[in-house]
Amino acid sequence: MALSRPSVYGGLTALIIGAYWWSGQEPEIPKRKTVRKTIPVTTEASPSDFLEADYTARFVKPAVQPSARNLFMPLVLPPAATPAPAPTVAAKPEKAPEPPKDTVRIPAKLAEGDANWAFTGFAIANGVKMAVLENSSTKQSGYVKEGDPWKAAFVRRISVERIVLADKDGAEQVILRYSPELEQKLKAPVDPAKTAATKPVDLSSVLRGPIGQNLQIRPIATAPKATAKTTAPSTTAKTPGTKP
Repeated sequence: MALSRPSVYGGLTALIIGAYWWSGQEPEIPKRKTVRKTIPVTTEASPSDFLEADYTARFVKPAVQPSARNLFMPLVLPPAATPAPAPTVAAKPEKAPEPPKDTVRIPAKLAEGDANWAFTGFAIANGVKMAVLENSSTKQSGYVKEGDPWKAAFVRRISVERIVLADKDGAEQVILRYSPELEQKLKAPVDPAKTAATKPVDLSSVLRGPIGQNLQIRPIATAPKATAKTTAPSTTAKTPGTKP
């Protein structure tokens, strides 16, 4: 019996599909049963912070002591009268130290022990004031400006006629521009007779207590001295036989 070509092809196709399907099936593996093991937990009582004696302890109540305060005495008393303080004499104020006098030589303490330095010149560079300091002994010179440290001092201010130096404590010293005539003038002795008129009067030894605002100190006017009036005795002589 002859088979047709379409029948042969259909049978081969079915055979191939069946073989592919059968090869793709995996054998069924039986599942294992899992048994859970339970560990028994034993609970122990945790130690307590209290002892058995703490629950059974008994304490004796202290006896109340009677108050020793006087019930008829008030709690708040008026302050006791205090005697008036003795009058105190005001202490005489200490005399303030005199400021350093102007000089044409820089003090030695500001120039590290060298007293030959002086302010000899003034200049302005790019709007900055500068001073020329010169040593008359070693002929050394240099420029300084405001704010510069110089030896043991600091330059505070600079002008045409003077400079102001300050030491490490802040005390200022005015240094005048050097000239021989000015140096001789500052070294000249001062006549005490010329300055006596300008000396202030110290009245701290005679004025005590508060002073009024309208108080004025005026010199006491002295009364003019009285001149004694004398009369000369009469020198008229009497002659005998004449009436006075």
